[in-house]
Amino acid sequence: MPAVLGVDRVSKAFGERRVLSELSFAIDSGQVYGLVGPNGAGKTTLINIACSVVPPDAGTVTLNGRPVTADAHARVGVASQDVALYRDLTSEQNLEFFAALYKLNGARRARRVAACLGDVGLQDRAHTIISLLSGGMRRRLHIAVAMLHQPDLLILDEPTVGLDLESRHRIWNVVRTVAEDGGSVLVTTHQLEEAEALCHRIGRGRAGDHRCGGPRCRARSGKRVGAHAPVRARGARRVAPGATVAGPCGRTLRWYRASVRHAQARGARGSGGGNDAGG
Repeated sequence: MPAVLGVDRVSKAFGERRVLSELSFAIDSGQVYGLVGPNGAGKTTLINIACSVVPPDAGTVTLNGRPVTADAHARVGVASQDVALYRDLTSEQNLEFFAALYKLNGARRARRVAACLGDVGLQDRAHTIISLLSGGMRRRLHIAVAMLHQPDLLILDEPTVGLDLESRHRIWNVVRTVAEDGGSVLVTTHQLEEAEALCHRIGRGRAGDHRCGGPRCRARSGKRVGAHAPVRARGARRVAPGATVAGPCGRTLRWYRASVRHAQARGARGSGGGNDAGG
């Protein structure tokens, strides 16, 4: 079965600044994949490519084995960093409006609106206008909008930025529920700890120049990656064999497959210099 999202050797540059360089990874059904990195590391660019908003300079992106096309919005749900809701409408009215844009009609629309309110824990706020909701509630409703049409892939761009701990955990629970129901989720975040708590696999990028090499790979695997015992590599964070990790490659996001041999080799080198170019 093809991956829900397949990214194969994707590169993208804006003028002379390269933000993605031969990026490859895949997300299967029931997986949460985390992209960790600062502003300018290419996370939003990748989302735009996955949604067919901008084309890659090289490489391919597929959804369920098919190339991403202009109709990607029908198969992808995106909750951007900026909450896009109508403040003078109620929670239910907002979902009704966006359901109509997704061409959900009649009984199906009513079912999806009720289900999404339940999924994000806002059933009791269905008739509350948006301006009276807390920031965390608004963001949860924003995610509910992205879930309305039951997309193949749910993309959450910095879903917990600026939220308190309780609100963050509520959103984490929404993401976990989507994955447990067989959905696929791509999450971007600035916080490695959040990605480790939430994601099955993690890729990490770092701002700087776009060339690989230099600083050692320092991304950890997700806590729920497979059943492999983690290997402790001296001078580096924990890496699970078979987990997807990323070396800091300047403004480039670049992912590698960690292996026992790779982790042991890094341990033998210790914390000294050298380049990691994982296999």
